[in-house]
Amino acid sequence: FRSVVEASSPEEAVKKFHQKEVKEELAALLEKEVSQGGTLDGVVKKPEQTVEKTIESIEAVEPTSVKPITGADGKTRYVASATIKHIPNALEEKANRYWPLIKKYSKAYGVDTSLICAIIQQESAYNPRARSYCGAVGLMQLMPRYAGLEVRRLLTNNPDAEQPTEEELFDPETNIKYGTYYICRLQQGYFKGIEDCYNSYFAISGYNWGPGRVQKLNRREKFSTQKTEAYTFEFLTTSDNVPQETKGYLKRINPRRFNLWAPYVTNKGGPEPPKNCAEDI
Repeated sequence: FRSVVEASSPEEAVKKFHQKEVKEELAALLEKEVSQGGTLDGVVKKPEQTVEKTIESIEAVEPTSVKPITGADGKTRYVASATIKHIPNALEEKANRYWPLIKKYSKAYGVDTSLICAIIQQESAYNPRARSYCGAVGLMQLMPRYAGLEVRRLLTNNPDAEQPTEEELFDPETNIKYGTYYICRLQQGYFKGIEDCYNSYFAISGYNWGPGRVQKLNRREKFSTQKTEAYTFEFLTTSDNVPQETKGYLKRINPRRFNLWAPYVTNKGGPEPPKNCAEDI
């Protein structure tokens, strides 16, 4: 957090850092962080904590640096900066809020629970109000007019159903339900009959790049019939025929799925994850 304050000295800048205006600015920032699922050490630990309560606790937040700057008007001002760290295990604390929904819909649609956890981490860092520049929204970053519409029409068995609104997809249960069903659709629809880790690699890549593009690539390269799983993972994460974003997406999702979220799911009493075919790559 950085704030520019009018002051004649660094000492005065530190004092002004704790004045009401600066405290309200910081409190508003922290409240936004908490509303989006954040948990901040020493300041805000409970989602229900109000701005007023936050302001009361800001006295404990001291500037870590105070630097002078000269404005266009020739006046010297000071930039006071403070560092506020997330509490340990903050990501798991966020995930705990949505664990019952993740478990419910993973089981309902036959999708690996740790895969859903990893996708939510990558897509939104467990922020239910996340919104991308291209219009994807919510925990699993669904596009209302694409995945959102496809899933709604399938779930309602109504080919004329309208796309869900952004507000509907900001709802955690709706988002996790639709996102998990879409992963099921990728694995058991678009990539039906493709077994083992090939299926997961294609579904993860398809979630980011689009399933039609991955299907076309598989038909050309014959991954699932003539190539090993290790070769397929290597190709999907290094080839110039795959977008950089998608290569990085699979590279991040796969290890997080098995190294972070599989133990989390096991500790929660969830189902055992499938084999990680890329663990030796």
